[in-house]
Amino acid sequence: MVENTARGRNILGEHGLSWWIEFNDKRVLFDTGQGQALLHNAKTLNLPVDSCDAIVLSHGHYDHVGGLEQVLEHSDKENKATIFMHQTALDAKYSGSTGTSRCISIPFLHGGDLKKKYQDRIRTFSNQDGPVEIVPGLYCTGEIPRRHDWEDTGGPFYLDAELSQPDLLLDDVSLFFESDKGIVIILGCCHSGILNTVDYIQELVTATTNKNNKDSNNLKPIHSVMGGLHLLSATNERMNKTIQGLKERNIQAIYPCHCTGDDATFQLQKSLPEGVVRHAHAGSHWSFHLAEDAATATK
Repeated sequence: MVENTARGRNILGEHGLSWWIEFNDKRVLFDTGQGQALLHNAKTLNLPVDSCDAIVLSHGHYDHVGGLEQVLEHSDKENKATIFMHQTALDAKYSGSTGTSRCISIPFLHGGDLKKKYQDRIRTFSNQDGPVEIVPGLYCTGEIPRRHDWEDTGGPFYLDAELSQPDLLLDDVSLFFESDKGIVIILGCCHSGILNTVDYIQELVTATTNKNNKDSNNLKPIHSVMGGLHLLSATNERMNKTIQGLKERNIQAIYPCHCTGDDATFQLQKSLPEGVVRHAHAGSHWSFHLAEDAATATK
């Protein structure tokens, strides 16, 4: 729906990200970009964002939540889509990347208007809640454990304008589901780190499988990972560890976009097997068949 780059007639690009997910008979909007391209691209692509069943926010930065107010204002009057987010996505957020303080959240969230107008539709979660089912078979990670401590948040982020309180971006979440070829992961910005995110999701899905099938102890394979990897400011050491980790996890398809960075994307393409790293532009489309047990769970 929204990405830094665009492909196709009349599709706009902007620095931001938004995914439209049709999951069986449910429609889910994951992030909303900055707000300039979303409704335009939705109309061009004939996607009914005004009547989705759920809206998920990956975190509270402007390039992922900037279009939320527009979507809600243009929604069908009867539409009561649940809005999912980590509780800290509502915090004011600042960056010191330019040497001065600048706000990178939006007043609609941190100023309280969202809660005032749509309180009955908001579902927040915290580190105590674990994964959250958005619609049957499609899950949100909830808070992601930071086990690889060398994967930082990808920049100087803070909770105050004085830049004295670091923002650990605990609101960073991703979506995932099981296809017949393995787990599919949809990222927002992946401030938690790509390996932290992949490992956590793989553990969640494998644990559920083992619970249902006690004879199985194998990790579920990861088939596709798509979204922002936030490697724009990654050091050489982090890039090398990231590439090695991705090789070890044998992911079949990776679609880096948005905040991954051109240099990092080039390094991933150069270092991983041919065909693994692919392009993802606004206007792109993918289809997956659900795993048999996942498909059954959604009926």
